[in-house]
Amino acid sequence: MGSRLTLTLEPAVIESARRHARRSGTTVSRLVSDYIRTLDAVDAGTEMPDISHWPPGMQSLVGLLAGCNMTDEDVDEARYQYLMEKYR
Repeated sequence: MGSRLTLTLEPAVIESARRHARRSGTTVSRLVSDYIRTLDAVDAGTEMPDISHWPPGMQSLVGLLAGCNMTDEDVDEARYQYLMEKYR
């Protein structure tokens, strides 16, 4: 058995995770674990784990940012510009 981790999430996100897990015949813990392993594989450029049992919405997120070459400063600037426009 693995170690425990407590996450603080919005109630709607928790319910969504439970629904996805139920539909996939797995647990929320397994969904999170598989997703983190996938992120690690993408970062390392290694072979992707089997995600065929994942819901399509989660499958679509895999590798989403792989080609992104933004620095932390670029992200901060984009966030700043977005918030300036939003609260104008």
